[in-house]
Amino acid sequence: MNRRLASATIALVSAACGCAPGADCIIGTAPYTPDEHGRIVLPGATTLRVMPQYNGVRDDGTPFSVDKVTIVLQDAGNRFWPVVARLTDAEASRLLSELDAAIEQRQGDWQDGAPGVDASIYTRAYNVTETGTLELPDRLRLRALPMYRGTDAAGRTVIDKRLTLVLDDTAKGFWSAIVWLDEPSAVDLRAQIVRTMARRIQRSGD
Repeated sequence: MNRRLASATIALVSAACGCAPGADCIIGTAPYTPDEHGRIVLPGATTLRVMPQYNGVRDDGTPFSVDKVTIVLQDAGNRFWPVVARLTDAEASRLLSELDAAIEQRQGDWQDGAPGVDASIYTRAYNVTETGTLELPDRLRLRALPMYRGTDAAGRTVIDKRLTLVLDDTAKGFWSAIVWLDEPSAVDLRAQIVRTMARRIQRSGD
């Protein structure tokens, strides 16, 4: 199935499910120390993984599951997931459409260098619990942008032509996390979402 047809099929099925858009997220900072601006630049070798549901363990050791598409940012060196985003089917479908548009726009114009995935998380707008988890609002939005345009600590414009994921806290006008992807990583993320959504569609029809 081609890229546009896959996205259209997933969007149609997601809309039929009547799922409300949105994402609930976890950001953990335990292995890291924020800088003076509340920013944590994650170490190299971070990767993105997409799963058909979230499986976790409560503080008392009881396992539990959340039946949502789950995208995690993996820090292999620390064996830690600093970012977990659990998306409704409708929200995963919207993200896939944004990825399609961003990848198409970036073709032939991917920034040289900086291979793989770079990521930072931002703590300044939130309280941090004793376990190092940020106290986030109930619903954020994971967005895909064709490139990054922002400002550094000195107020200077920064542009990065890699595809960029942002965890958008629209109520605060704040990005809780930013992930920059090279072309192979962006294409792989898209393929993971398509496979995961197909599995969920198949499972719902069983």
